[in-house]
Amino acid sequence: MKSKVDLLLGNVTSGELSKAELNGTQHLALPYGGVQKMTLDEGYIIVQSYSNYLVFVEHFEVTVTQTAIIDLRINSPGFFLFLMVSGSSIFEDHKRKRISETDGNSCALTYLNAGFYKRVFLPGTHRMLLLTYRDEFFLKRAEFVPEFTPLIRSFLMKEAFFSLPQCPISIGLFNAFKKLIPTEVQSGYLKFNAAVQNYGDECLDKYQKHLEDRHYDLSTVQRMKMLEISEYIKKSYVSNDTKNISFLANKFGLSVRSLERLVFKAFQLPLNKQVNEFRLSSSIVALMSSDRPIAEIARSVGFKDVNYFSRAFKRRFGVPPSEIRQ
Repeated sequence: MKSKVDLLLGNVTSGELSKAELNGTQHLALPYGGVQKMTLDEGYIIVQSYSNYLVFVEHFEVTVTQTAIIDLRINSPGFFLFLMVSGSSIFEDHKRKRISETDGNSCALTYLNAGFYKRVFLPGTHRMLLLTYRDEFFLKRAEFVPEFTPLIRSFLMKEAFFSLPQCPISIGLFNAFKKLIPTEVQSGYLKFNAAVQNYGDECLDKYQKHLEDRHYDLSTVQRMKMLEISEYIKKSYVSNDTKNISFLANKFGLSVRSLERLVFKAFQLPLNKQVNEFRLSSSIVALMSSDRPIAEIARSVGFKDVNYFSRAFKRRFGVPPSEIRQ
């Protein structure tokens, strides 16, 4: 199995490190895999990797003296178990919109679509372990795990991303991984390979158990739920369902009050006003870039009543839609 993550570092100094250079230092020395050190203006990154048929393991050590923004590319959609062992990082999309913030000892199972992303590191040393699972293995493994269902749905719907809650188990999982190294290396490649495969499966078991026991960061759950709701509204604002507060509350498993609160936190506007804002913004683009009839444009962005659309448009932009093309 190959890595699905490329670091886009531009013109940086990069070179292979030998295991001898890592042994006897504070660095993890991962056997049978590649080791690369990349020197940045802000510091350096050491990346070690190991390929198993079912899971690809990558260990990242980032040491920077000033804030560093690392561009990266996900080559194909996938399922990732991200362990922030120590330090912290912020994950963003390519437009610098924050997706998540992760502190040390936090672990989260995530689906990411192919695309460009960024990871932000504050000054200090940060250690991470990333497990990328083979799609077929994870889908079969997750089929009967209700807690993993949102990831499968995101994969099938080709959404941009989705993350399950952060659980405080990264240090324990990382220490278990380190124990494989001094014992299994001496037993040879085949046994170490089998141990890594078992480790990948055991990590999912422990993470699943923490989800079942609700042993996770509630603030993370709220942030991800808010993100899930806001992405749905952005994509579906044309539908009347986006103005149906009871429908949305039921869809996202929330009370009406909780959904209203998360919508306002996401947009700083009540639901109806935000949906109208999306519709009106889309309508002015259509008016300025096409010669379609106003009534047709109004319906295409979600307004059934063209007169209501015209009044709402004038309130928002100060002129009626008929004057936009003049």
